[in-house]
Amino acid sequence: MEREKREYRSAVRSRERILEALAELLKEKPLEKITVQEVAARADVNRSTFYAHFDNVPNVIHRQVGEANHAIARVISSNAREGEVPDPGFMLTAFADLFSENESFWHAVFSSGIGTDLLEQVRSYFADYAEQAWPSRFAKDPVQRRVQISAITGCAAGLYRDWLTGKLPLPLSAFTASAADTLRQVLATILAQKGKTWREPNPSRSFDMHQFYAHFWSRAARSR
Repeated sequence: MEREKREYRSAVRSRERILEALAELLKEKPLEKITVQEVAARADVNRSTFYAHFDNVPNVIHRQVGEANHAIARVISSNAREGEVPDPGFMLTAFADLFSENESFWHAVFSSGIGTDLLEQVRSYFADYAEQAWPSRFAKDPVQRRVQISAITGCAAGLYRDWLTGKLPLPLSAFTASAADTLRQVLATILAQKGKTWREPNPSRSFDMHQFYAHFWSRAARSR
């Protein structure tokens, strides 16, 4: 049993070093120019250890994104009540928990310019999920419903893109609180059209897009 524990801890540490090594290399060169040998050398592991975890260098990123999708989906599906839209803070906290484990890795991925497509994959995944899980909470017309859901998920994706690329230089906790508060207002505006709200809401306030970033930074300052 003790041997198994040591082997598990060693495998976890090797994986962490590979992620750290790739994050460092992404600051130096494009993804397509990074080799398995370079990642292994920087992580101080051999090639066989790298291949025990990943198929190739791009697979490191795709595996992380896939695991993040599944983890957040499990959290949402196990806690959301049928037909109810979860509070945005609940979902963003799930994101924060994942980012906190390998924050430098995610910043490096997006700052290198290769994260846009990955973020769109995540946004599209949750837009589809929202449309299937909470159709009655939005417009009856399917096109208008998709517009509403795209507005919410697009807003969230834009905030995360700016944070991950350094345009919103905030600690993760302050960013999460600010983003959640802003998304509550966006969601409240949409749900108010049918007189509905989300579970455990903050007091709703009207949302003015012209005040978007002013509000965001004000909320961030209070969260520091």
